[in-house]
Amino acid sequence: MRKLIALFAFMVIALTSYAQNGSKHYSFKGIPIEGSWSEFCKKLKAKEFKSLNIENNLALFTGNFTGRSATIGITATEDEKSVPTSYTQSCSEHLSFKGIPIDGSIIDFCEKLKAKGFTPIEIENDIALFTGDFTGRSATIGVTATDYGKSVFAVSVLFDPSDEWNTLANIYDYCKDLYLKKYGRPVNSEENNPATSYSNTDLMKEVQQGTVVWFSRWRVRGGEIMLSIENFSEACLGMVIIRYRDAQNVEIKTQNDLEDI
Repeated sequence: MRKLIALFAFMVIALTSYAQNGSKHYSFKGIPIEGSWSEFCKKLKAKEFKSLNIENNLALFTGNFTGRSATIGITATEDEKSVPTSYTQSCSEHLSFKGIPIDGSIIDFCEKLKAKGFTPIEIENDIALFTGDFTGRSATIGVTATDYGKSVFAVSVLFDPSDEWNTLANIYDYCKDLYLKKYGRPVNSEENNPATSYSNTDLMKEVQQGTVVWFSRWRVRGGEIMLSIENFSEACLGMVIIRYRDAQNVEIKTQNDLEDI
């Protein structure tokens, strides 16, 4: 703890001299870096950072920064009144998976998946895995959220891996036909396997080496859907994956990460 305090105290010398040369206040996690030290600390707590140490004009907090655990140091030289700010987030329609809007907490979303007959495999922080049926085939469903599970922004469907190119291509073609019927032509699509022959060995070798580019992507109301064939492991196995990304919550995640830096 003492080493951290000394480190932050040393860093503030350069930061203070730099800040005095400008008139505009910078922000951290959306909080303007100005005003009283106690007011700033209260706002950090409201952002769910936990206090480690408060001593004189130096405070240490711990919390999530760009999806990773971090220690936050705050320093102040004098008491000032804070300038209030506000932030407004516009609402739009969310993308849905199996009729479930990709929005809300990971706990709520998982409960709705269970009600659809999916069986949970693992739920931990920002990731949840389920197994169940999707378009008549066994699949693993991955749910991804931000901020310790507060906001779901993506869902992935992973079909069982295969070492047969024809099996992968047939699953891909079947799913693509379904999405074509529902959403029309994809905004972009590329289907290229650079194998020099049509033998399964050569085709799957290219999958293993990661040289295959085989995907279709649709922009739909509320987000985007991407269908692809990808390498599964170092063995000659491939997998068909469908990714659903909610535009609004992906943007919120991006904006939060930008505020972090």
